[in-house]
Amino acid sequence: MQLMRAGALAGALLFVGAAPSGQAAPTVTLSCKAVTLEALWSGTDAFTCTVTPVPQAPSANLKLSCLAPAGMTCEVDPATVRLSTPPSSSYINVAVRLTYTPALAAGESPLEIRASMGDLPASTTIQVVKNLNTLSSHCPSVEDLQTIDRDFRLAWHSDPTAGTVACRKADGSRDLTVMQARVYRALNTLRHLSFTEPLPWTRDPVYRWLTRAVRGLDFRSDVTNSSCCSADKMINIRAVVSAGPAGGQQGFMLAITSATQMPTDFRMLASFLQLLVHEARHADGKPHTCGPSDQTMEEMGAWAAAHAFQTWIADKMAPRLVPDDVRANLRQQADQICRTRICGGCKVPQNPQDLSHEGVKDIKRAEEKPLLSFSTVERTLKP
Repeated sequence: MQLMRAGALAGALLFVGAAPSGQAAPTVTLSCKAVTLEALWSGTDAFTCTVTPVPQAPSANLKLSCLAPAGMTCEVDPATVRLSTPPSSSYINVAVRLTYTPALAAGESPLEIRASMGDLPASTTIQVVKNLNTLSSHCPSVEDLQTIDRDFRLAWHSDPTAGTVACRKADGSRDLTVMQARVYRALNTLRHLSFTEPLPWTRDPVYRWLTRAVRGLDFRSDVTNSSCCSADKMINIRAVVSAGPAGGQQGFMLAITSATQMPTDFRMLASFLQLLVHEARHADGKPHTCGPSDQTMEEMGAWAAAHAFQTWIADKMAPRLVPDDVRANLRQQADQICRTRICGGCKVPQNPQDLSHEGVKDIKRAEEKPLLSFSTVERTLKP
């Protein structure tokens, strides 16, 4: 599983220090193959750091360790390496193993890798980033997949991305197509969503409510629209893509692999999750009461539930967990539901005070752009 954004060796620092009179100062370079780390909800991962001695470095034991933020543990293997004169190798690789827990704070936290030789310390720092974009970007682990498969029946009768591979068994996940990987990533993110107050229509966490409302998801090409539910309480999802007018693809967002200018972070997965919440609310016995729309917000039908779900993610989650551009997009989509899907109208809560200056500008820019849609898009996508 790839946890980091890999690139050129990051944090290369020269390890030097004062030496006794007449003795050359030991010198070694410490660098790590990670620019930033994208945190997991929980679980483990690893990356490599490299110790590079210089020819004049004396024979000595070099001790390696790491200082991790709260909610995360870190180990270096081996913890001690022997440097010799002349060096027996041009470099020495060490493995850094990480364990994440849900207690890791959202935002950016420093992870420090240390090397010491007597009184001569050296270190390099890597930023650990935790937010909905980073958390939702990972291929689910085998354990995550087994949990989701236990909770839902997923029927892949239509998969326009068949033949592609976005997650791999060899990397600790499962061999999944682009569409399958996005579906599992979305559901795995939903499992972990925790709000500061309950949703308006249920006291359960949203994932648990969904498991009780429906049996599963059926991805199909023989239905005109996504709907809920079939006799076996399956949400029917129209999973079809076609050629778009600009030469890319349009149709089911999670199955599009060729297009232009489409954000592929949590905003894409959130649109799909909103669809599931909307359809599952029908399974609760809430039909539309104003044609394809709802008459009022207060009746808490399918559109009101979708509105609340997006609003709760935007405004009722842990600090720093929701990036400003994601928050702005969710609020924009909730506003569109009020304006176009609630016949009696509704007032959208405005909370600009908890946005940074950049977040406020994102809302203003978003007003000039079309909304994301789970059914009709033409954008550039990555797995």
